Amino acid sequence: MSQSETVQVNAVAPNRNTVRDVINRSAESESNLGELVMWSITGFRDTVDGVRAKVSQAGLDPSLVGNVRNKTAFLKAVREIANQTRARVVDGPDNKAVCVRVIAYTTVDPLDLNVSVQTSVKAVLIKGTGAVEFRDMAGNKLDTTLLGPVETEISARFEYWKQNVDSDQFRDVVLDLLKHYCDYITVRDRGGAYFVPKACRTELAKIKALFGLYEGADLLALGVPDTENERRFMGGAFMSDIEAELNALEDRMAALKASPSDRSLKALVEEFNRLQGKQDNYAFLIQGKSERVEIGRAHV
Repeated sequence: MSQSETVQVNAVAPNRNTVRDVINRSAESESNLGELVMWSITGFRDTVDGVRAKVSQAGLDPSLVGNVRNKTAFLKAVREIANQTRARVVDGPDNKAVCVRVIAYTTVDPLDLNVSVQTSVKAVLIKGTGAVEFRDMAGNKLDTTLLGPVETEISARFEYWKQNVDSDQFRDVVLDLLKHYCDYITVRDRGGAYFVPKACRTELAKIKALFGLYEGADLLALGVPDTENERRFMGGAFMSDIEAELNALEDRMAALKASPSDRSLKALVEEFNRLQGKQDNYAFLIQGKSERVEIGRAHV
């Protein structure tokens, strides 16, 4: 070919989904220790029932998707109002209720909107009943006829968030599914990256399918090669993870002694059984088993 001749190359930019599929397929290699899982969730919004339906569609148990906690919905409601109005929210703990001080602005004279005073109101979520009340700073319950637009909007948004799931709550759903099906361990102190052993590959594929049902939800799985360094790192991460779980379970055991409950006892037994199964899934990384799991399970 002479110097004057040129060669035209038609380069095609890689499709993002194609690249992700190649990465995910490489993660499923039998020679890997498992998969390192990360995800991004943007603009997520669905109802609780909608999430359960999608979880079922992906071949997972919808009963693992719990209801939105009243406290979570309540704090979302009051903080949302604080971000969108001149109200200010100050958290205040209470052993019988979740109290939030809401500083609202009300007009003194409805004919003169430029005249206003600052009033302090406590929004209170009653534990047990899940009811929301509004009280003055002395603790007296306000008559519903005296409630202003801020208090009314808090009540409406509280009811909305009890039935709806956002990105943060969907992340919690995913972690619950990974815990139940995949025996994940956290490989970063602040979370965001989770290791799933190769024994749980089939279940992880279903969680990947769940992400595929939502726009703006993207899960990436990277294969962890079987090398001495990776075995040492993942083995250490597993031992740290299971020790932290055991510490939490032992705290629950101590609380159970002080206040016995058949339901709590059953839950503890299930957790120790889960840890025993988790050890089996990581047997390829560690030698032997944690004696604390066997001792704790026998004690319960």
